[in-house]
Amino acid sequence: MGAFMRTPRILDLFCCAGGAAAGYDAAGFDVHGVDIAEQPHFPYSMTVADVMTLPRSYLREFDAIHASPPCQAYSDLAHRNGNADSWPRLIEPVREMLEATGRPYVIENVEGAPLRNYVVLCGTMFPSLRVIRHRLFEANFPIPEPAHMPHPLCHTLDKRKAHYGKTNEWIDYVSVNGGGNCSIAAARDAMGIPWMTKKEINEAIPPAYTEYVGTLLMEYLGMAKKKSVKEQLGQFFLEHKGEVVNAQQLQEVASGRTEWARRVRELRSDYGWPIQTQNDASDLKQGEYRLTGDPPAPGTYDFSPRVSQTQRFRILERNGFTCQACGAGAGEMDSEGRPVRLHVDHHEAYSHGGSISDSNLRVLCSACNQGAKNITAQPPHWSLLMTHLRRASRDDQIRALKWLKDKFE
Repeated sequence: MGAFMRTPRILDLFCCAGGAAAGYDAAGFDVHGVDIAEQPHFPYSMTVADVMTLPRSYLREFDAIHASPPCQAYSDLAHRNGNADSWPRLIEPVREMLEATGRPYVIENVEGAPLRNYVVLCGTMFPSLRVIRHRLFEANFPIPEPAHMPHPLCHTLDKRKAHYGKTNEWIDYVSVNGGGNCSIAAARDAMGIPWMTKKEINEAIPPAYTEYVGTLLMEYLGMAKKKSVKEQLGQFFLEHKGEVVNAQQLQEVASGRTEWARRVRELRSDYGWPIQTQNDASDLKQGEYRLTGDPPAPGTYDFSPRVSQTQRFRILERNGFTCQACGAGAGEMDSEGRPVRLHVDHHEAYSHGGSISDSNLRVLCSACNQGAKNITAQPPHWSLLMTHLRRASRDDQIRALKWLKDKFE
């Protein structure tokens, strides 16, 4: 097909609060939703209607169709409760309806649903996510399945688990099912969904899933893709390289969309852009950013030497959740009154040929990580350690003794 000059349109059936819709929007589609009930948090235009009564002529007004039929009849919970037959089984009639339109379509649902030739998407396949949420995708166009990475430990509130108290809801994987195990703010961050309530997040899919599917769909349709929020932000940073820019400017570039912060993080972590924040440079305030140099050329950034979440936790635990240069620990405040943030860093920098083996990794706080700049920081001298220990309270000295015994016994 030839490229379309207009923005392609996709219909999101059973749209709920818009997790799938946001991904298609990021992929370049103009999204319109349909749901049987009003969805006050759905961020795009929508129609309240029974999906199964929509005329075929209406469906054909769109370039592609996505459908997420109710999943309760197929869920593990319904089978465990023995009430799966209490819910409608709509996948077969929805598939028949979509096939009759002749349009490209996607059907998404939970594991156990009767989808055909499906692929499984998981949060471990997308570096920006911190959730393990398996969803099946059936389509009448090719969807290659990304590599399914090992599942890392999830943040826990269960004191019986060995890793209780050693994880951070803002860094590690979290659970957002049912009651979940983290705050609503952390769940939103982990899913890439800043606008939903807890109940809505429980039923949503991460937009990253449908951004991936939507990008493939764009290629299949041969349609011209509009610039994504990430591309717009990247262009803005390049135009202001070396300058300090703030959150308000970036939000304006993103047309007010709340996803801008996540896209900046993806430019930094996934694409290697040298964008500094307050955690990297002491002269930057909260909400300020600076591109310090040219980003890697397309196709030259090596994604393979990434420290996995499992390895990251292992290094943090090995180093006692403590900066190996200054001794700052997780949950403490730094000299400027900011919460200490810990990073897993290389002894010998990757840019200098260092590996990502455990022996070449260590824990540094943001301040020391900034100061290191690919130079190994010297650990504090014995006399300095003894000075701090002598000045500490008896309770803190006992804690230090216990920590050393646990580490070396």
